[in-house]
Amino acid sequence: MSLNDSYIEKLLRIINKLSSQQDIKDKLDKSGQIVHGTRAKELQKNSIVNGEIYGINLDYLNKDDSQLIVQLITTLTLLYGNTIHSHVQKDIALMDDNNAIELLKDEAKSFKVKIEALWYVKMKQGDYHVLHEHSASGAIFSGAIYLDVPDIPWPQGNMNWIPPGGRNTMYNETWQVHPKRGDVFMWPSWLLHTVYPFRSEKERIMISFNSILLSEKQKGV
Repeated sequence: MSLNDSYIEKLLRIINKLSSQQDIKDKLDKSGQIVHGTRAKELQKNSIVNGEIYGINLDYLNKDDSQLIVQLITTLTLLYGNTIHSHVQKDIALMDDNNAIELLKDEAKSFKVKIEALWYVKMKQGDYHVLHEHSASGAIFSGAIYLDVPDIPWPQGNMNWIPPGGRNTMYNETWQVHPKRGDVFMWPSWLLHTVYPFRSEKERIMISFNSILLSEKQKGV
């Protein structure tokens, strides 16, 4: 899906304001850690060298800005979660299990969203994301919201997801996209992904997040 220009400009204003406040960035202590595992801090620090990546603490935003971001991520997570949920219902329908279908429908009505992590990324020429995934943080879903993207040729700056295929040639392939301004992507947090470097004098600005979909009967789905 894509966001309209008005929404993009509001989010850009929030991110650029955060980026210009060094006192807040000092408090955040450059804690927007995406990569986990062996030498994770080195991998992240030395792959985003010219740009910057910081966690977003909603307490440092004014009420309107905080609500804007929370409402957006909540809506995206509910849309994505309900899409997955509907496919599960169809699978159960094939088994003719009416009780299970009704339970799933009731559960969907009580879904709530928890934002597990949130950060902004400003990438400049030569910056990239090493291969990583987000499940170590306890997240279920991950997402990327592209606010500004320079005009660059394929495959520079491409976002790549790598399904766990092993020797199964049906799944042993990379799926990649060439993001544009306003694009929004969501995927399971366990899915490995990477971002290619690019050459441009302009920045690429995005918001990334991890979220969890909760129900009243379960801790998460």
